[in-house]
Amino acid sequence: MVAVADAALALGMIRDAASVPALLALLDHHHDQVRAAAIDALGQLGDPSALGALVARMGRPVRYERARVVQALQAFGPDVAEALIGHARTHPKERALVAVVLADVSGPGAASALLDWTADADPVIRAAAWRALAIIGLSDRAFYHALKALRDDHSDVRAGAARAVARTGRADATDYLAQLLDDDWDVAAAAALGLRRMGPRGQATLQVRAAGSPGLGYDLARQVLWESEGR
Repeated sequence: MVAVADAALALGMIRDAASVPALLALLDHHHDQVRAAAIDALGQLGDPSALGALVARMGRPVRYERARVVQALQAFGPDVAEALIGHARTHPKERALVAVVLADVSGPGAASALLDWTADADPVIRAAAWRALAIIGLSDRAFYHALKALRDDHSDVRAGAARAVARTGRADATDYLAQLLDDDWDVAAAAALGLRRMGPRGQATLQVRAAGSPGLGYDLARQVLWESEGR
């Protein structure tokens, strides 16, 4: 098995484009060292035809180390975002997974496509898109849509949008996040942490809730304020 893994790595090092089909076949090899070598080699080659196979294996973490696949995708260079978005366009069921990858390997160049996906009929895709945008960052236009998404019917979507809004630190979102302090746990926690980032106005909002009636928002506000004092 070591010899096969070494051969795969060598093909990547010499940039042998003709070896892509053979390396793709090795992605499902029974030996983990061979699979790892094939992933690394495909990353070195950067052939767009390998993107789909690499992205698909992100969804099978038992057999494929996510960090290794992400590293391979990063090696594709600045065009990886466009290639991934193109893959999602032809494989729409994989958009949620592609959103996860985009958050790891791309920058603002993916924001427009991700914002489009926040309007998808599937809440899983909407939530994944907001989680990715929370990492990449929100434009003013995306910020407006994120505020609207805080009222989504699905809690995972609200939680993703709350994280995205929270990362901006914009005080003008304070009242919007305050309304989520007694929502489902993930949503309320994201809102509470976001309010902590919003300076005096956010702190004041947390203090008001911490002085109010018991409940999830009460507990979260007190916890976040306590942590802030500790810092």
